[in-house]
Amino acid sequence: MKQFKSKRLWSLLLALSLMLVACSGGGTTTTEEEKATTEAAQTEAAVTEAATEEEKTEEAATPAGGDRVQIQFWYAWTDTIAEANEEMAKMFNESQDKYEVIAEHQGSYKDVQSKLQAAMAANNAPGVAVIEPQNIQMLQKAGMIADISAGGIDQESFFPRLLENSIVDGKLYGIPYMRSSPILMINATMLEEAGLDPTGPKTWEDVIEIGKKFQEQSKPALTMSVVNQWYFESYLNQSGASIFNEDETDVNFNNEAGKKVLEYWRELQSNGYCNFLTGTDAGNLSKADFAAGATPMLVSTIADISYFLGVAEENGFELATAAMPIPEGGTQAVPTGGANLVVVANKSEEETQAAIDFLKFASQPENVAYVVEKTGYAPTTKAAVETEALQKLFAEKAQYEVSLSQLDFIQKRPNTEKSPEVLTAVTDMLTEFVIDPNADIDTLLSTYAEKCQQIINN
Repeated sequence: MKQFKSKRLWSLLLALSLMLVACSGGGTTTTEEEKATTEAAQTEAAVTEAATEEEKTEEAATPAGGDRVQIQFWYAWTDTIAEANEEMAKMFNESQDKYEVIAEHQGSYKDVQSKLQAAMAANNAPGVAVIEPQNIQMLQKAGMIADISAGGIDQESFFPRLLENSIVDGKLYGIPYMRSSPILMINATMLEEAGLDPTGPKTWEDVIEIGKKFQEQSKPALTMSVVNQWYFESYLNQSGASIFNEDETDVNFNNEAGKKVLEYWRELQSNGYCNFLTGTDAGNLSKADFAAGATPMLVSTIADISYFLGVAEENGFELATAAMPIPEGGTQAVPTGGANLVVVANKSEEETQAAIDFLKFASQPENVAYVVEKTGYAPTTKAAVETEALQKLFAEKAQYEVSLSQLDFIQKRPNTEKSPEVLTAVTDMLTEFVIDPNADIDTLLSTYAEKCQQIINN
């Protein structure tokens, strides 16, 4: 097993540790992207824990019975997502007799990243891990993920917008895997009983009209977690702006588009049309509200389609899904989230090849289709869309079709190593906005734009 080139990598890991701590400040959604859990003390403890586990991992990388090279595959989340990851590893192991992938749940995306950092410091890292797309460049700069450009992966098979964050300086550092986008979950039964279109709203104005109707029942029409900038980014994209400017040297939300979004949110909040939730458990609380019928609509993610189909069946209502409503004069546009699969750096030649072969396996059309069926995540390759399994799924379960249709207007994700810290600052802005209904919108936008610019410049 290769050893670290210690001085440079230790300094990079220390810098990354500080960045992870900084990124934990505002929290993230428990669907997309997750509760903030990283503290400096946790990172130090994780390094110590990883060191004590080094011997176990070295055994895992040793051919079992002299036949197979074993590697660990670290993934995030539970329920159907965990089941899909475990099954993917099982199918790969059954497909050949040279390698064995051991799937291990590590918590949230941030947990995976924090533990990966600690494991690398202890020379005890997995072979494959899930990583949020916007963090690829940061990890590449830290030397934590491997260049797999020469691994024979067919880059042309992926939808281009989903592949963008995997490419740094013209080289490939991962593949799109479980990728998501924001959508509306709709309790079609509640809308129909209220005399409304059960397919849900198409515009921002439609949401207001639904809000007025449900005020008669003292219920908000919509629930949304804002402990992650992801949903704000979607509204911003629809209004013609984005978190970063094109070359990622500045932000692009301190403008009329950003003001338009927050003014709209203020109208929803002040009239009781939308319940905006903050705090580290906001994602779970918003899902619980929707499941219990406390609100007919939820701003959510395609990754929750499978989950809410089960909830709807258990609770006796019809579930519908819809693209995010757009403003008057706006266009359909959504950010993408979820995770990419990466090959961890500084592994042996055999382990690296095992990891690359696993990525190739996961990107085969029938295996991409399996993930979509199991979870609701977007198909990542063109060939997967043409499989019999997905053609049947989209025809029989209309709720899943949105995962495909939104690929037509996916927007570019931030790709700079500064993005995690900037996105956390934006989340702080949104939290302040929700907590203080009297906060001046212009002041908030300008103050946080300046903070973000300082992050970018430093």
